[in-house]
Amino acid sequence: PTLAGTFISEDARAIAVYNDYAYLVDYHDSSYYMKIIDVSDPALPNEIYEEEISGLQNVEVVGNYAYLTGSSLGLRIWDITDPYNPSEVGTYSIGGTIYDVEISGDYAFLPHNDEGLHVVDISDPANPQFYSSLNTDIRIEYIDKVNNYLFATGYEDGLTVIKLW
Repeated sequence: PTLAGTFISEDARAIAVYNDYAYLVDYHDSSYYMKIIDVSDPALPNEIYEEEISGLQNVEVVGNYAYLTGSSLGLRIWDITDPYNPSEVGTYSIGGTIYDVEISGDYAFLPHNDEGLHVVDISDPANPQFYSSLNTDIRIEYIDKVNNYLFATGYEDGLTVIKLW
């Protein structure tokens, strides 16, 4: 491997890449930011957008939408059709901290660090709706979906496997 290029940030926390753009959660000056970086030329990554979002922890990008989660943030859905001018199109409120999000088809899986797993129907991104939940009695923070299973982990709770359908 060889180094192709760099973009300097103070404290990058999460990243998702889609087409020619990297969506970066960054922390600096005591605030969280969503940054969009044009990586069409990997040797010269170029920041094209930045917005401060209190408590932002993670981003997942699927198609023309970015799904943002964090502390007291719930789920925010951005239309990123134009990465130079993203717009928030939908929100799903949930208390507490959501460190991660996994998107599969019309569903967003949200590991709630205190309440287990929330499943949100995102078939209409402008109007996300509660679909179901599972109280796991353990703290889950990070998830990965493989086939019909969700693999979850959290602070001091090891690995939990959840059968979805």
